[in-house]
Amino acid sequence: MSAIRFAFTAAALAAASPALAEPVSATREITIKFTGELFEGPEQTLMVRGLEAGPPEAPLEPFAGDLPDYTLAVGDTFTFTIEANLPTGAFFADTNLAVPNADGTFNYTLSLDPSPSTNFNPGFVRTFAPSEPLSVTNNTGSFTTLELDLIYDPATDSYALDPLGGFSGVNYAATGYVFDAATQQYVLCGTSGAIDCRGSPSPDLVTTTLASTTDYQFLRTGGIRVNSTDPTSVAGTGGFSLSFFGGWNLPIYGSNPTPVPAPGMLLLFGLGAGLVLRQRSRKSVEMRG
Repeated sequence: MSAIRFAFTAAALAAASPALAEPVSATREITIKFTGELFEGPEQTLMVRGLEAGPPEAPLEPFAGDLPDYTLAVGDTFTFTIEANLPTGAFFADTNLAVPNADGTFNYTLSLDPSPSTNFNPGFVRTFAPSEPLSVTNNTGSFTTLELDLIYDPATDSYALDPLGGFSGVNYAATGYVFDAATQQYVLCGTSGAIDCRGSPSPDLVTTTLASTTDYQFLRTGGIRVNSTDPTSVAGTGGFSLSFFGGWNLPIYGSNPTPVPAPGMLLLFGLGAGLVLRQRSRKSVEMRG
């Protein structure tokens, strides 16, 4: 009888014990990509100081002369691609880590940070790269950065662009121009075999910012400095900017009443070595240790 009772008890315990759950992945692989074309380049935006030597405060004026062909012509394609791992719904389901907005969504900023991500932040960037004429400048003291404001919707298990946010980054190198004081001409710089964009030996790298506001249709650089080969004169120096018109492969949250999640979430392109949950007046996310 004891053997029978033992067998019955073991069977009952096995039936009452839940099966071991499959481990839940903390992240999913996602690609976020901006695809557009050059809308404005140096021919449209270059501002320089007069070619005659003048004081440092000499005013900038639109350049009306000839320039060597730039890396991209107006209408040429530009892309910005990020391969990242973003948190799965299981991460947001833990209310000890994040509190949802009133509509049940979660907003956060996916960012690139040279410091290691924390234990409560499983997101990270595997790779990211702008196409020419931009490149990253991960030199000591001048790391390229990026931030993209996103919203996660548990109802559709999908990510979207935050309509109150945007994209931003700093320390991007760009193909540019240098004023050759000897020939009084502008020469292309920043490409293989070309002159250094600094114009003369200097630790001051030529970098620019990159940003997209809430319409997400434009990516724009800040001013790209134009130096001279003559460090004693400001003649011919100035700057220009680049504008790219296009769009991201993510919808803007709320722009489509029935957003369609990307198959397997692989249409989501993500930027960020670090996931930063943030607080906002309209949509708040609380982080707890």
